[in-house]
Amino acid sequence: MKKTLITTLIAGTFAVSAQAADYDVQVMAGAGFDKSGSIAIETHIDKTWIVGVQGNFGGGKDLENYQHRAEADNYFDYKGTQTNNQGTLYGGYRFKEGALEGLSLRAGATYTTITSYQVAEGLRDGSPLKLEDKSKSTGVAPFVGIGYEVYKDVSINLTHTFGTTKHEFVGFTGAQDLNSSVTSLLVGFKF
Repeated sequence: MKKTLITTLIAGTFAVSAQAADYDVQVMAGAGFDKSGSIAIETHIDKTWIVGVQGNFGGGKDLENYQHRAEADNYFDYKGTQTNNQGTLYGGYRFKEGALEGLSLRAGATYTTITSYQVAEGLRDGSPLKLEDKSKSTGVAPFVGIGYEVYKDVSINLTHTFGTTKHEFVGFTGAQDLNSSVTSLLVGFKF
């Protein structure tokens, strides 16, 4: 289902741009401050209106590690990781004249998938115990971006997705709001 949706969005982006009399295609690549890779492709219809898609893949962080020590023969060490993958559909406007020439603004929506993995190891009543939990959650959050054409057909772009995603840890701490915000810096090349 997700692959079909992404394929449809990309095909729709190019179908709209192919019908425009005057358009550019911009390809962007960069990185998110959450260690994710970022790629984007967008069309500039009439060289001003922007329609695009962006993906951030492989970002994440270590979850807070903690220890629970009730007694000498009852204790647990908790460790975990969180991985974020995001797909964004957005629109925007690029100024092509005047004092703001080269500046572009973007806004849209981001679909986020968070996968977490947690491990608890310790002793329960003196016996070794290891529990593992892998959970997945999804959410939609707002997206904004700003860019500037620093040289003919080359731009620098800063994007940000806001939000938290409600995440259910199946075997451990219950539901938590995990930070799914990502700020990315991308370099764009226009064709």
